[in-house]
Amino acid sequence: MSEQITGAPSAKHSGRARRRWQAAPHRWRCHATAVPAALLLAVAAPVFSSEAVSAAPGGVSHVPMPAPGSRPAAVARIPGGLQQAIAQALDPTQQAELTAADTNADEFGNSVAIDDGTAVIGAPTANSAAGAAYVFTQSGGAWTLQAELTAADQTAGSGFGWSVAISGSTIAVGARTAPSGQDRPGAVYMFTGSGGTWSQQAELTGSGASWFGWSVALSGGTLAVGAPGSSTADPGEVFVFTGSGGAWTQQADFSGDSNEDSGGHLGWSVATDGDTVFAGEPYAAVGASGAANGEVYVLSGSGGTWTRQAVLTAADTVNDDEFGQSVAVSGGTAVIGAIGKNFHTGAAYVFTGSGPSWTQQTELTASDGAENDQFGASVALSGGNALIGAYGHNPGGTGTWVGTAYLFSGSGSSWSQQAGLTASDASDNSRFGWSVAMSGSTMLVGAYTANNSAGAAYVFGLEQPQAISFTAPGTGTVGGSATLTAAGGGSGNPVVFSVDPSSGTGVCTVSGTNGSTVNYTAAGSCVIDANQAGNAGYSPAPQATGTITVNEAPAFVIDSPPTTATAGQLYDYTFTASGTPAPTYALSPGAPSWLSVNTSTSEVSGTPPAGTTTFSYSVTATNPVGTATAGPFTITVTNSAASADLSAALSCPASLTVGGTGTCTLTVANNGPAAASKVIAALALPAALSQVSCSSGCIRHANVDAWTLTSLASGASAKFSVTVKASRAGPATVVAAAASQTRDPKPLNNIAAAQITIKH
Repeated sequence: MSEQITGAPSAKHSGRARRRWQAAPHRWRCHATAVPAALLLAVAAPVFSSEAVSAAPGGVSHVPMPAPGSRPAAVARIPGGLQQAIAQALDPTQQAELTAADTNADEFGNSVAIDDGTAVIGAPTANSAAGAAYVFTQSGGAWTLQAELTAADQTAGSGFGWSVAISGSTIAVGARTAPSGQDRPGAVYMFTGSGGTWSQQAELTGSGASWFGWSVALSGGTLAVGAPGSSTADPGEVFVFTGSGGAWTQQADFSGDSNEDSGGHLGWSVATDGDTVFAGEPYAAVGASGAANGEVYVLSGSGGTWTRQAVLTAADTVNDDEFGQSVAVSGGTAVIGAIGKNFHTGAAYVFTGSGPSWTQQTELTASDGAENDQFGASVALSGGNALIGAYGHNPGGTGTWVGTAYLFSGSGSSWSQQAGLTASDASDNSRFGWSVAMSGSTMLVGAYTANNSAGAAYVFGLEQPQAISFTAPGTGTVGGSATLTAAGGGSGNPVVFSVDPSSGTGVCTVSGTNGSTVNYTAAGSCVIDANQAGNAGYSPAPQATGTITVNEAPAFVIDSPPTTATAGQLYDYTFTASGTPAPTYALSPGAPSWLSVNTSTSEVSGTPPAGTTTFSYSVTATNPVGTATAGPFTITVTNSAASADLSAALSCPASLTVGGTGTCTLTVANNGPAAASKVIAALALPAALSQVSCSSGCIRHANVDAWTLTSLASGASAKFSVTVKASRAGPATVVAAAASQTRDPKPLNNIAAAQITIKH
């Protein structure tokens, strides 16, 4: 089922006056009391259609208007959870920009229509304004020009392509001034296609009508044609045809009511859904003092008999709203554009119903609407989505006549704006949104004055989300490999694997699709990315990732530990081993009892007992990948010569005030088995302290006080002191040390320090 544009988007109007239309050579023009003719010359009539609606014949009825002052909500909100779900599902992206083969001022995109994978785009000023319509088809996400349609009796000024519609293998093209640019009776040409070849089957005309083909809508075997008239005296007409191929029969001809404003231009826009036709009359007067409020006829047919079922008006109708500028109907839902609303900011109204019973549900407006946006110039419906053109909108508040098309979703009275579409090469005077069409998840937007009026049409996709199911192997071993598999989404494109550049490029290597091999080249962690491209129906899948930890078996780097030890003295050596994760260490059975190993650092240490003995030991390194062994190593233990063991202890006042004094005392003790000979004790002062006096025997050198003893017996100790004076605030550290000529196996306890806090 096709979705066709309905409506002739109107250029902005600076005044609020009744339109006066007349024929003129070579160009159609209009007169208005306060509106320049050039502005109304720019109005265009792209058409738009729908899906089936069931309508029963019945009497005419006007939709009731609410009490004065009442007004429906601008945009009815969808409940939060549903709103979020819809917003996530609707992700319109531009898929293609379509243009004509030449670059003349053809106004390509003045009208657009689309059904499934076939698009039709009108260019009414191509070929010296004889016009043309271009057929594009989609294959594998790419759009290709299939045919250029022209009328068999085409002449300059015919305006062929002013309106277009498509349903299945049938295309209708309106030429509003055919057969020539002089008398403006208009014609509609019917084409059928097969195997990429399109041929003209019929030429339809409306007896006595003016601008027949200004708007067209096609749904199966039902064709609606608008002939809105070219003068004030002509209220406009809507024709209904049924048929197929070259056999089309006129079923009905409706004109504006005699009690309504003449020059209302019924047929300015048309839409059809099976046996239901909507026809816009945007310049009709509603009420005794009305002027261009606008209304829409609802027509229904059965067995060749068509009747007017209802006349719809906006609940908040005011003069110059131009309600009915565009129309679309699909499955019991209709959207009607009112381009003049609020100084041409524009609005669109949603109605639901069937037969004579249609009820306004809500009024749609753009979230960033502004005066002269022309919102509602074109409308389209497909499923629960509505696309509304605003060719005068300037995104970001800059530019002139750039244009935007707004996507809404919902049903009944609950509709919400989902996105504002703009062209990737948006520029001034493009009028993007002059015409719009939808079919399923594909949207087509015309910009007939883009590219210096050569024109363009843009294809957008309502892409569905897709997801990747991927679980990476949790661990691996250096030198090993694994097979990667993943399940992709609905696009059918392959899932492609790669190593994330931010993690693990030196650890893993992989390239390819499902069934690819990941190789483990080094220990560490690597992140595997899984990606799946989208297509016309599906957006790219969110990237899925998996982390692989690559382990490496332990291996020792041996530096040759000491082979001798002295009884009573520390034996110490630290082994080095690689491996990921880091291994833990242990001594193999049979190691001497005095020897131990740090399980984390691999330091082997211990103090052997006295006696000359030979010992043997081995060290193991173990991680989840494996175990490595270093050894066995042999240690020969010998008795040591007598030794001393000096230790230094220093005490100072914890704090002093500037100018205050205190005493630091150094205690040197010999804890070894032998006497220490020629003992030296020394105490160094920082710059914040100065010496006042020192204990007997001190020798002063710069900031160091030193004492010497001929010997210090085993178990004996000696004390030395210095009285100090604080000179400036701050922390001050005093350092002391002791040494002797006798072997000292524990030199680390020969140094001491104390800190004094100096206060003001």
